[in-house]
Amino acid sequence: MHSIHKNKIPFVNIMNKNDKALAFICLMLIGFVFSRALLSMGMGLFVLNSLWKCDYKSLMANNWIRTSLLFGLLLLVSFLWSADRNYFWEHLQVKIPLFFLPIAFATAPRFSHVQLKKLILISLLIGIIAASYSLYFFITQYAFYVEQYRFAHSLPTLAYGNYIQLSLLIVFICFFALINIGLFEQKGSKILLFLAVLLLLLFIHVIASKLALLALYIGLFMYALHLGYKYHWRYCFALLLAFVGCFAIAYSTIGTFKNKIGYLYYSALQFTQAESAEKLDPNYSDIGRLISYRVAVQEIKKAPIFGFGEGDVMQTMKNGYHQSFPQVPEDKMLLPHNQLLITLLSIGCVGLLLFITYILIPFWTVYKHYPFIALLFVTIQILGLLVEPALEIQSGVFVYIFCTGMIYQQYRNK
Repeated sequence: MHSIHKNKIPFVNIMNKNDKALAFICLMLIGFVFSRALLSMGMGLFVLNSLWKCDYKSLMANNWIRTSLLFGLLLLVSFLWSADRNYFWEHLQVKIPLFFLPIAFATAPRFSHVQLKKLILISLLIGIIAASYSLYFFITQYAFYVEQYRFAHSLPTLAYGNYIQLSLLIVFICFFALINIGLFEQKGSKILLFLAVLLLLLFIHVIASKLALLALYIGLFMYALHLGYKYHWRYCFALLLAFVGCFAIAYSTIGTFKNKIGYLYYSALQFTQAESAEKLDPNYSDIGRLISYRVAVQEIKKAPIFGFGEGDVMQTMKNGYHQSFPQVPEDKMLLPHNQLLITLLSIGCVGLLLFITYILIPFWTVYKHYPFIALLFVTIQILGLLVEPALEIQSGVFVYIFCTGMIYQQYRNK
């Protein structure tokens, strides 16, 4: 009778809590690439799974969880000094995973070697599918898309066209696979893993996201230094030489990569040669970002302590544009492409201190046991926050919290 009762819910018996956590993480990855509804479902199930029969006392003793909840509370309280309530609720909903997913990652135990291998393989497979989609257009319409890159247009991508966050996630997956390559004992498995990573690195150069490329090359430089320190410096120099060679080959053979660099150089030239701020052309995406920084800094000075409220960030920026850059049309008015500046606009210096604490706690926790891993991934994450309004969109929130959470979950202790 006992055995019959036990098997009434086969799903519960077959999968333990950690297996379910792995399944929900994979669901989030699949949802990020293919379906926002699946992404939201995966996030919700991951949190609910973590709260099931957990130790709530130890849960609230976790510094990252407490900071995330305080950060969310401050954003919620900023409702009191936000005039645009609709904008407030829309953007607060997007950021909800920032406050609750740390609970799931903090309470989930480290995955076993078998579970971690499954996660790496599934991540690589999802990355390869996403890369293959874009590479298909690159190969079949090569001349068209190479020409488009001269004007800052990009290849079609999955993840609802958000090629920046997709390529940044793939950079993370590549490094996560490399630091865990020792889990794959068979030589053939390691070769296949290396080939998968090389294909994804090719995709990053073809899609040519400046943020992803910067994160990739800085990460590879750090990885080379790590190999030199841990094993022998000849590995470091050999790897650095290979990076230079790869960059040169990519520049000479991948048209999108070459034209993206050319566009970046031309934008910088236009910016430096502009006679005055009024002469800056916002039609260049990079110049538009720099203008957004200037506007944000001017507006932050007006309310530096508590900001303008989460609901009034965009309207504040529009007011700043009208005052300082009236030549910029409304469709070119941007949120500052820097999450720290957005936080200052929203909840001021008080909120920024809390946000920086929120960012650094998980990486400091990992740094005490795995310094290289912490430094490598905090660099990738901070780059993303410094040049993109990453946490203002669902895909950016997912990439940030997924990458941070996975490192925290797997390496917060030995």
